[in-house]
Amino acid sequence: MSENKVNEFNKVAAIIGKPGLYTLEGVSPRGFVLKPINGTGIIFISVHSKKVMLLKDLGIFTIEDTAPLKEVLINMKKKEEEGLAVPDEHSAAEELFNYLKEVVPNYDQNRVKLSDVKKLIRWYKILKENNLLPEEEKQEEKGEANTDSPQDTKTEKKKATQKKSPTKKSPKK
Repeated sequence: MSENKVNEFNKVAAIIGKPGLYTLEGVSPRGFVLKPINGTGIIFISVHSKKVMLLKDLGIFTIEDTAPLKEVLINMKKKEEEGLAVPDEHSAAEELFNYLKEVVPNYDQNRVKLSDVKKLIRWYKILKENNLLPEEEKQEEKGEANTDSPQDTKTEKKKATQKKSPTKKSPKK
């Protein structure tokens, strides 16, 4: 994924109690400066009044842990490209949960609510319309980023330490 695309997705935020998505334009000690993705203008949200959440920090509850929202959105895009249509957020609950089961097979049925699935679909459509969907990272990029194994790193550190340590001199007589 291009660096610019990553940065754009990392700045997408949601505000508890307010519809839609926003881009984080700035942060001050008193609050957040946000711009609505599907709107105009800039708004200021006080740190004391509302909670602002970055999408990169959110996830869907699974039986084992939590699936990062970024991965869920990537999977939704893949499934859509394979022919699985994203349902309307106002579809029947059964249809919405069946869709989620296709995208996140191990989602926690006790903790994921219908409103969560509706919000996920709404956010997906907003991100898609504005070309802000995250993309899957290529394996080559991951491999180049960290070519050293942990063992290689330990060996290099040990060698560096041995070179730097002073040689012991015998005490003067």
